Order: sequence, then structure tokens, then C-alpha cells
Amino acid sequence: MKPGIDWKTHLIRFFFVTLGVFIAFGLNTCNERRKEKLQIKLYLQGLQEELLENQTKLNTSLPYHQELLTTLRQQPEKANLIMNPAAVSNVAWNLADNEVFKKYVDHELYKQLSTVYQFHESLLEQHRQASNLMSELNVLGPLHASSLLGQTFTEEQEIQLNNQISQGWIPIFETWTSLEQDYLQNIENALAMIDRN
Repeated sequence: MKPGIDWKTHLIRFFFVTLGVFIAFGLNTCNERRKEKLQIKLYLQGLQEELLENQTKLNTSLPYHQELLTTLRQQPEKANLIMNPAAVSNVAWNLADNEVFKKYVDHELYKQLSTVYQFHESLLEQHRQASNLMSELNVLGPLHASSLLGQTFTEEQEIQLNNQISQGWIPIFETWTSLEQDYLQNIENALAMIDRN
């Protein structure tokens, strides 16, 4: 007589094998989450360092551009048009802006960081526009040089110069300083949010 299949033993073995697979899967999932959360922590540390560095650079360039704007408005003949763009960075943001970061980081913090780096891009674009305008107009360099040499402009040249200053340089630096101020404010907000997380 053939012995019968021991279903009870097979079911118990099947149960333990299945349980082992689920436990292994669960441990693997927990390990992956732990790694992702550690990665988020590293991203936030990198962003915090980058924002602090950008803040320092903006705190240097903003007063310079505000003073230049004041000179352009009040005494354009004394303005020495040398741009001093803050060499701000977005390397940490480019690394952090991914699906894992979006999944685990606080939604409001992510929105704030996105806003900060939108100002970053706007400021870089403003610098490009100012550089293009400088190469097109090249107004203040010759003015400054001629005043050093004691030369004077004709009335027509002065009118043209004043138009270029009021329609070109003043709006450029008004926008530039406004962007730098907004960028700084948003950096402060983001740093405060990072500290809370």
C-alpha cells in the first residue's frame, strides 16, 4: 500500500517558506526606506550648505548693485559700470530634485526650495540680459573715460546717454536688485524650514 501525501506537512512547509519570503521582502523594503531617508538627510544638508553660501554671496553683491543703481539715478556720469554678479550655485538642488526627494521631503519645504531656485534661474537670466545690454550699448565706459580726460558730451550725446541710462541700465538694475532681495528672502525662509525638519 502506498503511503498518502502528508498534506499537513506540505502546508506547514509552504506556510513557512511564504512567511520567510514576506519577511525578507519586508526587511528589504525597510532597508530601502532607511537608505532613502538617509539620502534625504544628506540632500537637505547639501542644500542647507549651498543656500548659506549663496546667501553670503548675495549679501555681498546686493549692496554693490544698490549703490550702482543709486549712482545711475543720481549721478550717472560717476557710475562705473562693472557688474558684480553673485556666483550662486544650484548643484545641490540639481542633485536633490528627484522622485525620492519629492516623496519623502515635506511638501511645503519642497515648494519653498523650488521657489528659491526659480529666483536663482531668474537672477542668472538677468545677468545674461545685463551682459548683452552692456555689449550693445557700452554707454558708461566711454562716459567715465571721457570725464577723466576732461571731455564733455554734446547736448545730443547727453540726451542719448540719459535715454539709454533711464530706459536700459536703470530698469536692468532695478530688476536685478529686486531679484537679489527676493532671492535672499526666500533663502531665509527655506533655511528656517530646513531647520524645522
